[in-house]
Amino acid sequence: MAGPHTKEEALRWIQDCLRDGRYIPAMHFQERLIERDFIMADVRHAIENSESIEPYVRGEAVNGGTAWRIIGQNVDGHRSVAVGIEAFDHKRRRRICLCTVFDPTKEKP
Repeated sequence: MAGPHTKEEALRWIQDCLRDGRYIPAMHFQERLIERDFIMADVRHAIENSESIEPYVRGEAVNGGTAWRIIGQNVDGHRSVAVGIEAFDHKRRRRICLCTVFDPTKEKP
């Protein structure tokens, strides 16, 4: 299995990986955190309290998994947060790559 195929499965997979520390922050993600004035706590809050999750099908997943976009609120609840994530298997362990982060009300990824 390359990655989760339903929204429900993807959300559980992503939340479990984040809680367990089985995630890789891509360089692009780290740059966008700073550039777009988010902190990791905002990303965690948005994922744990997800308002929506959708498959992201533009381009190919780098790790052979499936790509998702989760939207939620920041820690303070004053700003929307969209997180681009790839969920994949690596050595028979579920993992995620945090690919990008942005405010979906202001900008596109």
